[in-house]
Amino acid sequence: MSPAWREGKKLSSELRPSSGSKEDDCIARHLLKYIFPLQYKLESVFHCQSGYREHFERRRFADREAEITVCFRVLELQAKGACNTPARLKQTLFLASKLFRNHVRCGYKPLLDKTCPSKV
Repeated sequence: MSPAWREGKKLSSELRPSSGSKEDDCIARHLLKYIFPLQYKLESVFHCQSGYREHFERRRFADREAEITVCFRVLELQAKGACNTPARLKQTLFLASKLFRNHVRCGYKPLLDKTCPSKV
């Protein structure tokens, strides 16, 4: 996961999702907004809808927290309610939660030390 994900959602023990919980579904939906931005009407790396002046500016798509909060605050102000998961992504919700659970449980430092031992 990118460093932006770690800053936006702290990976403390209290935020670690358990299987089938509402927190797990919420984190998985948030993760899907990074993976499938066009399904949630967010800008994509490949399909930028910016103006001519912004066209040559380099955008950072690793940190989408500001874009996600602005987009969904506008939806709340328009009285459309919370954004539902698109129908074609409902099947991937379980896979995204499983991906995040495995990411949290994996010990990256011991794995790196085992596969690429330091010679220093």
